[in-house]
Amino acid sequence: MKNKHLISIAMGLLLLGCTKENIETSPTPNSVALTASAKFLDENANPPYPPDYGVRLLNKNYNDSATACQPGEGLFMCTGVFLRTVDNGNFNPWEPSPSAIALGSSSFTWLRKDISTNTLYHRAGYIRTNPVDAHGGGGGTFNWSGVNCIYPFDASTLGQTRGHNGCDFQNTKSAQANPAPANASPSQGYEPWGSCDKKLGYTTASQWNEFYQSNGMANNTQCSWSGNTASQWLAMLSSHESFAKTGWNEILVPTVSAWEPYFIFGFFYDTNKAGARADAQAFQVKLSALGRRFPIYSINFSAPASQRFSYSAADQVAYP
Repeated sequence: MKNKHLISIAMGLLLLGCTKENIETSPTPNSVALTASAKFLDENANPPYPPDYGVRLLNKNYNDSATACQPGEGLFMCTGVFLRTVDNGNFNPWEPSPSAIALGSSSFTWLRKDISTNTLYHRAGYIRTNPVDAHGGGGGTFNWSGVNCIYPFDASTLGQTRGHNGCDFQNTKSAQANPAPANASPSQGYEPWGSCDKKLGYTTASQWNEFYQSNGMANNTQCSWSGNTASQWLAMLSSHESFAKTGWNEILVPTVSAWEPYFIFGFFYDTNKAGARADAQAFQVKLSALGRRFPIYSINFSAPASQRFSYSAADQVAYP
């Protein structure tokens, strides 16, 4: 059965009248026109969170060390900051690359105070609103949910042959690996599947750690967690902190193509990387062309955790 949250999204869209990924290659442009339901969402979800509230919410979520959301939910549902890093190229930053469409997964990163991360794959990108905040009112998006799987570290999924939408080991294929249609909607998510729990039968971080060490701590040999329980997210977090590495985790999310702009909370850039601010500004301008204007936030991995995210009016070029 599909993730219950994805089913609820599909029903909601019908009621509204609906008739690594780390990008290294330019995606195929997507010029899909807004559907009637998308226009409804755009009119009723904008404007997004005010910047002063938005930056407080980001820092609150970043510093939230909750160990559970609702029963049967992954921790991303109510805590942490969910983001995607992307290069600035001749494409829209929310569009998936051809490899992400073929895989059926796009790569994201989940940040929280208790995950030692001080750098990201790219210097800028966008942030997704977590579902609890989206339901809280005043948000600039509607609910999204579901992950395909989670890895404690970057698993080098880009360009690899991996079954189960990138969640199996390298050089594997599976009937459960579903390529994403170019216009995939949130209802076309996939059943969470992790090679740690589904293939190896693991239930603890210590088992993951032993497996990782037995493979020379090579990131491309990690096993993945399904990520649909809080315990699996805590295992991912624990394993990340068990090794002297401060890189990013990799969260594979169903590729939803044309719907991705409606999940955006805002853009971000890493203050410690040259050229990052200009990338975020370019992303902001590109989204404003769709009539959606969202703030740019900065992230400073050298700042205290309570001030990890900031907002400056000087960073904005197409907001408000």
